[in-house]
Amino acid sequence: MDEPPHLLTTRAAYDAMAADSHLTARLMAIHVHPGENPPDALSAANVLDADVVQTSKGWRFERCAPRIIWRSGQSPAPIEVSEK
Repeated sequence: MDEPPHLLTTRAAYDAMAADSHLTARLMAIHVHPGENPPDALSAANVLDADVVQTSKGWRFERCAPRIIWRSGQSPAPIEVSEK
């Protein structure tokens, strides 16, 4: 059975009183591969930079731009990085 990755994140910072807001959070993820002879675990540190809007159904992402700060190890799937 595959185990989910282990995630650590900072408290997201945003203005809850505004109709729209900018959100920033930091995330560290560790994915340990299953099996008897797995590749190196994937460790990554990211910054999540997003714009959110408050709707009648709650907060929604208008823009979400995760940025990789560093990573090491083997990903369980190909990772495409877009530099914008």
